[in-house]
Amino acid sequence: MEDRTQLRINEFIRDHLSEIMHRSLEVTPDRLVTVTRVETSPDLSQAYVYVTVWPKEVRGSTLHQIRKQASQFRGELDDILKRRRTPKLLFRVDEGANEVPHIQQVFEQIDEERDESPE
Repeated sequence: MEDRTQLRINEFIRDHLSEIMHRSLEVTPDRLVTVTRVETSPDLSQAYVYVTVWPKEVRGSTLHQIRKQASQFRGELDDILKRRRTPKLLFRVDEGANEVPHIQQVFEQIDEERDESPE
């Protein structure tokens, strides 16, 4: 069971890592990468970072890119976190994000409406 400190660190890492990734990732405008949650180990040596990637067709290549930049993200997080030791970041796709299919439908609908509207 996670204690209060661990929960606060999870939230802190999620919020700041989201900003770092948004700044650092070379993602095209037609992709969406979101950090959904972070789960740290009890000793805070590792942090499982769950991400969603849209569209799902680019999930593999985007996750590969994220994992290649993991040490860079950890370094930037270390500057902000100012703890004795920053957890090792282990990225996983969040398969439990139920809203992803709905979000995909909304984006597809927006694309269709954009194509149909006169400019």
